[in-house]
Amino acid sequence: MMMSIALWFTLMQLDPTFGNEGVLALEFEGYDSRFEAVSVLPDGRILAIGSRTTTEEAAVFVTLRLADGGADTSFADNGLLLLEAEAGDGLEPVAVFQQDTRFLVVVNRGFYALNHQGVLDAQFGEGGFLPLAVPWPVSLNKAVETADGNILVAGGVTRYGADEDAFFARLTSQGVLDPSFGGSGYRVFSLHGNERVSHLALPESGGILFAVDQWQPSRWTFIGRIGADGEPDETHGFAGWLDRPLSGTNIFRDHRPGGFGMDPRTGRYLVGLNGLNGLSSRYLAVFSADGTRDESLDNRIGTGHVPISHIQVQRNGGIWVVRSTLMRLYQSDGTLDPRFGSNGTYYAPVQPRAVHLTEDRRILLPGYADADGRKARLARLTALPCNPLGTVLLSPQDSFCLTVDTRLTVTAAGAESYQWFHNGMVIAGADSAELSLVAEDPHVAGTYRCVVRGDCFDDGVVLETVVTTCSISAVLLAALPAWQGDQPDANLCENGNPSIVDFVAFINRGNACPTAE
Repeated sequence: MMMSIALWFTLMQLDPTFGNEGVLALEFEGYDSRFEAVSVLPDGRILAIGSRTTTEEAAVFVTLRLADGGADTSFADNGLLLLEAEAGDGLEPVAVFQQDTRFLVVVNRGFYALNHQGVLDAQFGEGGFLPLAVPWPVSLNKAVETADGNILVAGGVTRYGADEDAFFARLTSQGVLDPSFGGSGYRVFSLHGNERVSHLALPESGGILFAVDQWQPSRWTFIGRIGADGEPDETHGFAGWLDRPLSGTNIFRDHRPGGFGMDPRTGRYLVGLNGLNGLSSRYLAVFSADGTRDESLDNRIGTGHVPISHIQVQRNGGIWVVRSTLMRLYQSDGTLDPRFGSNGTYYAPVQPRAVHLTEDRRILLPGYADADGRKARLARLTALPCNPLGTVLLSPQDSFCLTVDTRLTVTAAGAESYQWFHNGMVIAGADSAELSLVAEDPHVAGTYRCVVRGDCFDDGVVLETVVTTCSISAVLLAALPAWQGDQPDANLCENGNPSIVDFVAFINRGNACPTAE
């Protein structure tokens, strides 16, 4: 048995240049603690947040570490800032974001803003803290940053002393509620019980995917989608809420959500479901972008005895599934990735709360270890091996007017996968290096994008072109300068008595003269 444990630790791939043999321990004597989230700064320093708790109080810590895990002494008090609420009003960490001149820390009660030296920004809210400006007590537990720099938060709200309801809000980077969301910057959805939003994701095609955990009067997991305006989205194939008022969702009874991961490029998402009626009911449910269930991947990843605690999908489609300290990395087809740990399986020295892949493909695992209580630990693993993409080209490269059936073609050295999009939506089955366009298709015009990936865990390469449809007059006008050359009264394919037939032949050859037989 001892040899088995030693073997696992040999395969753990802890980064010896970080912390103490790959693990940073943050000690708060007499307290339970955990790391919750991390953000890597452009210079390689690591910004992390977490919690420090007892049975009577809860506080949030913010720490800035050097790339090797050492404390950045220029930040706060020797690299550490403690945020404490008034007695009886405990704080819980949610997320941390980098902004141009400050860091924004989201907690369950609102937002803290601090400068890069760890000093609270007195111009933000009241002394650096800004509660959410809604008329009821709110408890936030998820936050994501949108493409335009706004912050979307979600959790639960208790109105009029009644049940807790699902809550969403969108704020500007300055912490001001965005009135274009829900009319007042927030939305509340009542599902006739005690529930709160447990997970959020932002598909590239728009809208907001979410999971809701309801624990009274019975246990339900709701999966739904709302639009960017906060209104329920029923356009993506989601089932209704049965007799419940909010449409656009799928529901699972006697399950609680144990993770939520989404591929932002394809829109496919996975939900960890921890059943209450036996160990075998702890599994993943997989959905395509239109909300339909995809059970093929469910079967590949399978069930497990340990509850699912975290799911994350990488840009290349890799899927992290965390069950306590057990981590597995699956490829997009559901097979284990042999590059990670021992054939895709790894026992971490922490119980990860998240999986953060750095730009150089090293893996940060914020979480905790059970050692006389829960103790905050941040582990870093060595980089995953991969073969970067070579030169990637799209032909035709420039935007063009479609007059005849055409193929968009990608040439990419080392490419392992392709995915085409039309106006931001995935083109079903368009997963090869070529995409055929039919000139007579009335919907063919628009922006075409191809995401090309190798086997690295990055965004891949995105190629884009704009295709328009044009009338014959537009085609003629576009070709005329090349036909006439520098002499408006002449043409470049002079054959004695050129006709319109010759001109059309010139166009069909891509504005080129016929070659001699």
